Amino acid sequence: MDRGDCSIEGDGEMKWYLVPLFMIFLTSCFNPRVHRGDILFRSATSDSLSSAINRVTGAVGYSHIGVVDTLHGKMVVIHATPHGGVIKSTLDEFSKEGGVARRVDVFMIRKPKEIRINTALRHANNLLGEKYNKTYIIEDSGYYCSEFIYDIFKEDSLFQLNPMTFKDPVSGTFNEGWVEYYKKLGIDIPEGKLGCNPNEMSKNCNLRYVFSYGESK
Repeated sequence: MDRGDCSIEGDGEMKWYLVPLFMIFLTSCFNPRVHRGDILFRSATSDSLSSAINRVTGAVGYSHIGVVDTLHGKMVVIHATPHGGVIKSTLDEFSKEGGVARRVDVFMIRKPKEIRINTALRHANNLLGEKYNKTYIIEDSGYYCSEFIYDIFKEDSLFQLNPMTFKDPVSGTFNEGWVEYYKKLGIDIPEGKLGCNPNEMSKNCNLRYVFSYGESK
């Protein structure tokens, strides 16, 4: 058989196998539009805590946040979770809540040269394993998701703290989800204490939306 004919046929077959593998690689391990220091905002889910966060913190629709770093040449997300504390996840893992894929919006820092991203990411890695701050009181130990992002960029004042509210913006009364949440913790709702949340942070003028991935259900 002619060697040239054989190589052409083989190359064609190989391309059909490589295309899906290449696409899996792109979506699960790497995305050329995601960079170290980018901040990811995940859309709200239907679980009680996610819904409670979203109802009282604005209409944007985010309930979780993380920051992008690299590990062995792959993109990872460092974030604080209720069940694992501060952890690292793949881009794909970060987009899922309870096994369901959500939309993730990627934001970049507008003036990265003015923000010490490497310093922030070193700080983020040093906090791996820290527990989750279930009270959402900034002075308490541990970190909730937006507090973690606030803290790693604190030296550059990228984000600010604002008085927190746990009240429904329509009724003006405490959201029932938060009433039950703090009742179980056995403490008063920290209404008015300084804090932060993903919806407000997404509006920061120092951030610029880049693109979205994942899927909104």
